[in-house]
This record gives sequence, structure tokens and C-alpha cells, in this order.
Amino acid sequence: DMYTKFFYGMCAEGSVFEKEEQSHFYMPVDLNSITNAAKRQAAERTLGGVGRVFARCIVDERKIPYPLIAPVFWTLLCGGESTQIILRTSSSTSECNLLLRALEPIDPGLVRVFRQALTDDSVDTWMMTFEDVDPEFLPSDMEATTLVRASNAYTYVCNRCRSRLATHGRRAAIDFIREGMRDLLCVPVEVFEAMTPSSWMRVLVGDESMDVSDILSIIQY
Repeated sequence: DMYTKFFYGMCAEGSVFEKEEQSHFYMPVDLNSITNAAKRQAAERTLGGVGRVFARCIVDERKIPYPLIAPVFWTLLCGGESTQIILRTSSSTSECNLLLRALEPIDPGLVRVFRQALTDDSVDTWMMTFEDVDPEFLPSDMEATTLVRASNAYTYVCNRCRSRLATHGRRAAIDFIREGMRDLLCVPVEVFEAMTPSSWMRVLVGDESMDVSDILSIIQY
């Protein structure tokens, strides 16, 4: 099938999608890692084209191969409240569990370490710091050199998960994909925010409980 060949070829080529470490899933590249201006502009155009192919999959009732694209991609594609679940700075137990579940398919080994850090009283002796937390998610009352203790383990784990899931550059790449989809489907951004990540997966990856005609009827409406 033409679409299957396109998506596998796109991932194998590696210019706009890259394989996640410790998993078989792919995510859009971090655009901030492309320092050459001309190459970045080319990547942005390509990502917009990928979005238009996503849209054609909906119109033509075709599916993206699974497993191929990381589940967290669909959360970031929605924007709005779905993305804010990942981006906000809360460190509650429920929020932490949600972030760990989102990260587990991508990096199960790291998630095992994080779960142990949350339950092991000896975490105070691990000599871990907040160094690997992206500055965007570093709490204002902490520094990169702050040691991880039992008292701040939830804060550390939540914000390390966010750092791993949602770098600025990856979100920017997904924005170009979303815009490419909107260009072809001619729908407002509110359509994306109204959809849940699982709904996008069912529409574009497939699920027996939902037919593509459902989303077509929503778009037509």
C-alpha cells in the first residue's frame, strides 16, 4: 500500500522522524537540533507535507502502520488540554502516574528507575541531581545541582518525564504536522483540541470500535 510504504520510508530516511532510544517507536525530530537554517526550513516544509499525508489518510480511509509512531505523539498533536497534562508543572501522585504511563512505551528502563526512586527510601544516597531536567521544567526553587531526595522525588520524576516527552523542538515539529493537516482538511484548531489522543490513534492507526466515517462526519459538520 502506498501509504504504508510512505510512512516506513519516512521513518527509515530519518530527516524528520527518528527512532526513540530504548523503544521501537518513532517521533518527529527535535527541530532545535537542526542548526543549519536552510535544512531546518526544509524539515519544516517536509513536516507540513507529512501532516497533509496524515489528512489524506483520513480522507482516503487508510491507516498509519502500527507500531510505528510513539503514543505520546497523539497527545501532543491534540494541543489544548491534552498537551497541557504533559506540560503543566504539577507533581501530584496521579499526575506522576499519568506521565510514567506515557513514557513507558518509549523508555521502559527509565520508567523502572523512576518507579524505584519513588518507593526506595535509599534514593537519598543515589547522588542524582536535577541536571537532566530541561530548564523549561526545572522548578523555580531548585537548581540543576539540587540532589534528589525522598522529599522531592515526585517533583524530580514528573519533570524528568516531561523533559523526555516534550522538548520544545519536538513540539514545534508536531505543530508543523498539525498545520499541514489543517491546510488539507480545512478545519479549525478546535477540532484537534476536541479530539482525545486515543481518538486520533483510532482514526489514523485503527481500532475496531471506531470507523473512519465517524471523524469524516465530524469534519463535515
